[in-house]
Amino acid sequence: MTAVEGVNGMDVTEDDDNHHNSSSHTDSPSLIIPITSSSASTENNFVEIFPEELTDISSSVLMKVLRDENAAHDVWADAAMMYIQQKRARESAAILQEACDRPGGNKEQTVRIYASAGIAHLTQASVVGSSSTKSKGA
Repeated sequence: MTAVEGVNGMDVTEDDDNHHNSSSHTDSPSLIIPITSSSASTENNFVEIFPEELTDISSSVLMKVLRDENAAHDVWADAAMMYIQQKRARESAAILQEACDRPGGNKEQTVRIYASAGIAHLTQASVVGSSSTKSKGA
């Protein structure tokens, strides 16, 4: 893979072997966002974000990249999953909510987004509810 240019401060990579998931950084899969906004873009240009890099990326910046590149619903869901794995549920829910508002995607991707968003919101409500109950009992 070779670096091509920067998008919103993120490295853009050109995949020389056309393999999108690399395990060179970690055992967890990376997030691959295909570049579609550039007139010279090809399917080999993409932004690759590794889980350990996500700590430095706010969800608003990531959502801007996903919007700008017109990312598929499954990429939005994968981004939200990476935030969940880092215990950043609120940011994950925001990503899923935005994905629900975006058009496109096939039926399977759309169902995954809506189901994931529902689970994320219920989980947050459960966490908020249990913490307020604990504080009332104290």
